[in-house]
Order: sequence, then C-alpha cells, then structure tokens
Amino acid sequence: MPPRVAHFTGRADLLTRLDETLTDTGTAAVCAVHGLGGIGKTALAVEYAHRHADAYDVVWWVPAEDPDAIPDHLAALGLALGLPDGVGWPAVLAALRRDRRRWLLILDNIEHPDVIGPYRPTDALGRLLVTSRRTDLAGYSTPLEVTELPRGESVELLTLRVPGIDPDTASTIADLLGDLPLAVEQAAGYLNQTATPPTDYADLLTTRLADMLTDGHVADRPGTTIANLCHLSLTRLRAHNPAAVALLDLCALCAPEPIPLTFLTSDPRHLRVKTLRAAAQDPRAWNNTVGTLIGYGLARRDATGITLHRLTAAAIRTTMTTKTTATTATALLHLLRAALPGDLDGHPERWPPWRTLLPHLRAVLDNQPDTALNTKKIRQEVAWLCNRTGAYLDLHGRPDTALPYFHRALTLDTHDLGPDHPGTLTSRGNLALAYQLAGRLDQAISLHEQTLTDMLRILGPDHPDTLTSRNNLAAARVARDHNQAAQPDDNGADAQRA
Repeated sequence: MPPRVAHFTGRADLLTRLDETLTDTGTAAVCAVHGLGGIGKTALAVEYAHRHADAYDVVWWVPAEDPDAIPDHLAALGLALGLPDGVGWPAVLAALRRDRRRWLLILDNIEHPDVIGPYRPTDALGRLLVTSRRTDLAGYSTPLEVTELPRGESVELLTLRVPGIDPDTASTIADLLGDLPLAVEQAAGYLNQTATPPTDYADLLTTRLADMLTDGHVADRPGTTIANLCHLSLTRLRAHNPAAVALLDLCALCAPEPIPLTFLTSDPRHLRVKTLRAAAQDPRAWNNTVGTLIGYGLARRDATGITLHRLTAAAIRTTMTTKTTATTATALLHLLRAALPGDLDGHPERWPPWRTLLPHLRAVLDNQPDTALNTKKIRQEVAWLCNRTGAYLDLHGRPDTALPYFHRALTLDTHDLGPDHPGTLTSRGNLALAYQLAGRLDQAISLHEQTLTDMLRILGPDHPDTLTSRNNLAAARVARDHNQAAQPDDNGADAQRA
C-alpha cells in the first residue's frame, strides 16, 4: 500500500459507508469510489486500507490508470504469495482461495469500467475497491461518490497545516477554492513554502485564481496540481470528442452553478463549433456529449443541469485562446439574449428564467470586456443585457449591484447610437433611476435633469418617455426634500423605468 496520507482530515461518514459496503456479510463486494479530479478519492482509499488492514490477510494496491500495467502489479502479488514469477490473476486468485485468505484488491484511478470485470471477487473472501473519475460504474459495483469537503473540515485541514492561520481567513481560502481537497492541500503547501501571509494568498486567489492552480507542493503527490489534472483530461478529450471540448469551453465561461442544458440547446445556430451545433440538434448525440464530460470527471449533472467546479472552470479557461474565448462568449451572449425576457417591471411571471440564468449572465458580462466586442450587433446585445440585468437587480432590492451594468449600457449606447438617440436617453434614465433607488439622490437628480432636458428637445413634451422622465425627476426631488424624515428605502418608490 502507499504510505498513509499525512494530515488526513474528516471523511468519517464516507469511511463508514465504504466499510459497510465492503464488509456486507456473505457477498463478494465491489465498491467504486468516484468523483471529480482532486476530490480525494485516492486519499480516501489509502486511509481506508490502513485503518482496516487488520481485517484482511492480503491487501494489494494497483495503480490502474494504464490497464496494460495491471497484470505486472498482480504478478508482483503472486511473487509475494510464493507463486512463480509472471503468473496471471487466475493463478493468484486460486492461491488466495486455496489458502482461505481474506483479500482486498484496490485498483486506483481506472479509466474504463470494463477494467473492473476480470477482478470482481467470486466468493465471500474477496473485496475489490476501485477509484475513478467515471460515474458509470453502478453496473459493476456499488458506487460511492466523494464530494467536496464540508467547510469545517477544509478549515481544520488548513489550520492543522498552516500554524497561526486565522480560522476566518482559512474559511475564506476554502470558499475561494470550492473546498476541493487537493486545492486545499496545494494552498497549505504554498503557504508553508513561501511564508505568504494567508490574507495576501486569499487576495491572489481572488484576482489570479487560474494562475494559482499550478502552485503549491502536495505531500505524497509530487507534481500533482489541479491545473495538470484538468489539462491531462482535456488532452484526452481533444483527441476523442471535439464537441465535448466545445461544450466544456461554454461551461467554463459560466458561473459554478447548474447550467440548464435546455438553455444550451435552445437555439443551436448560435453554437459556433460545428460538431457541437450538430450534437445540440440530436438528442442522442447531445446526451453522449454531455456524458463524456461526466465520464471524464470534469462536470456533474443533475436534474437542474450541468455544473463545473469553479477550479475546473478556471483551469479550462487557461487553455482557451483569446479567439476561442471571444467566440465562446459571443455564443453565450446570443443564447442569453434569446432566452431572457425583456420587460420585467410588473411581470413576475417573467422572472424565473432570470433567476436561473443571472449567475451565468453576470459571469459572461463581467469577464468579457467591451474591447473584445468587435461588432455593433454584439455590443448592442450586451447593452440590452446590461440594462435588463440592472432592472432585474433593481426589482430585487440590489440597486448598488445594478449600477455598473447601467453604466456599461449607457457607455455602449452612447458609443454606438450617439448621445441623442432615444435608446441612449433611455439608458441614461435607467442609470439615474438606479442612483435614485440606491439613495444617491444628488447624482440621480442631476442625471434626471439632463435626461429630461434632452428628451424635451429630441422627443417632445408629450412623448411617453419624456413624461416618465419628468415623473422620475419629481419623485427624486421629493425624496431629497424629505430625506431626513424618510424611511431608509424611501428613495422615490413612485419612480418608473422607461
């Protein structure tokens, strides 16, 4: 067996469930521990093997990523049992059965479920434990999914490894790393190696997350980082399924929350990669494409959609060229523009798509600078999305968060439509109203006055937008005049968005 993992923390429930699966009386038990890369599958198997070694007469560990190398490892077991050099698994199994030995065979990191078949126990003396990123192992074994560490265990691991770290800072670091065990180990290694103050490291994770995924030594796993685990999977994926690579790129630009698969297939003409566009039009091909990401341990799928871990997404983004990033972001923006309804005020029935897609919309908008928007069409789509994002946030009591989106919409409209275009005036009025709702009444009144003056000049005094602007200016002035006596959220509740 490999040596016991230093500073192994938590996982009590998983260890108990693993033991219950493998010690079920009277069965030839096989347990498949599966999960994302870096989630701690191997560490769990090592810890189990050491804790329960006394329950077995023979425990043998086999690195199984290369199936062609498995026979050599089993021949070494044969030698340890006193058999001639080079014997195969049937002879080893026969010797174990003859001597009535209780045995545990561990196949670590299998790449295909068919590897399991020849090594499944045929009597109650044998136990087989496999680890894999793949999820399609239920037909061969009892699956046991390993997920992220509970926050308390992430913090415990950091405080054990990094002397003097403040628990709140440890919690911040764990949150930024998504509680992925390998990443938490990397963080501890980096902090110990560099003596970087933990608060500074947290800042680096906030501003340069993808870069930090390559840093930090992990005890017992030299050269293993979140970055190179993802890159290895991606290299294999490129060789076999370009549509899955394109889907992975799309997901990597979204938020680390479930992405509805129906959203991605809602309008395939916006998918620029030909193989992905074809897959999105064929339910069977689409399921196989999504299943490839799941099978490689790069994503999770449930009833709400497909999800990438934040660190997987960050690692994937480092492999995307500037052109690929721009093309992929443009496809997402087109899909979002088509999927999201416009007029939200007074129409709560239109909110559910916004509630689901808002995290992904913000992720794309916030990471796609205006300098990368190389056509007027896409800039106007972004302006529309920014205006509606701001409106949705305003309606849900988040005007301060809405302000940057309204600013951006106004900047884009002024550039593309000109300062006197009705669309630009509407964007300016939206920004003024956001200031008003945020309680920044002097800025709101100044912008309302400018907007009303221009609307009177361009649209005339009786245009509905002019009347709305006049109403909003009056409401802002009343709010300012009564500011001392007003409730905290009374900043012109009668104002209307054009």
